[in-house]
Amino acid sequence: MNVKVNNKLRSLQEAYLQHINFLKKVTNHEPDVKDSLKMMYLLYATRIIESSDTLLLLSVHNKLNDAYAIARMVLELSTNVTFIASKPTELIDKSLEYAHQKMYRDLDRNLKVGDISFGVKFNGVDAVIMTDKLENSISKFTNDKTGEEIRDWTGVDKKTITQKIEKITEIFGEEIGIAFVAPMFVVYRYSSEILHGTTFGAMHSLGLAKMKHETPKTP
Repeated sequence: MNVKVNNKLRSLQEAYLQHINFLKKVTNHEPDVKDSLKMMYLLYATRIIESSDTLLLLSVHNKLNDAYAIARMVLELSTNVTFIASKPTELIDKSLEYAHQKMYRDLDRNLKVGDISFGVKFNGVDAVIMTDKLENSISKFTNDKTGEEIRDWTGVDKKTITQKIEKITEIFGEEIGIAFVAPMFVVYRYSSEILHGTTFGAMHSLGLAKMKHETPKTP
């Protein structure tokens, strides 16, 4: 029984490696700085490739717990770049505005938890020129009611991964949509539990959250 499982896992690992190598091949070319969508693709693809290499390495060493976390990262990256491609003119600008204001906020950032405060401030932050573009970006990602930073790149009308996949399916078709729904079904629920450190997540990664007839027979 174990041999069959291992052989099946090995065949999946080999298939995944082929996908990674294909992605590396189509990504290995000079960037076209005049094409914003291609530049955005390259930005995301390099992250997807790196995390995919990590995921494969974890899988080979049977590190299930951490593999779920990295698989979630690959899913989020892939979903975001495809969602951006569904409406590039608007979403590329929005994602860059989010990044722009995020970089500025990181120059003077504070965290307060109860009576504990922690922060870091760049000495030259006051000398940074507040351009209209930067000011507009900050305004777009600041909650009008609370004055707090909006921590989602899609803005006030936050898009969940489900909504992003719905848009992807609408623009690119059902086959592409299924390619996102399937890994979301397999990964998202369990990765959330594991990343948030719940008891269920810890039990699942140890194989202790299965039905009784599926539990290990030995200690």
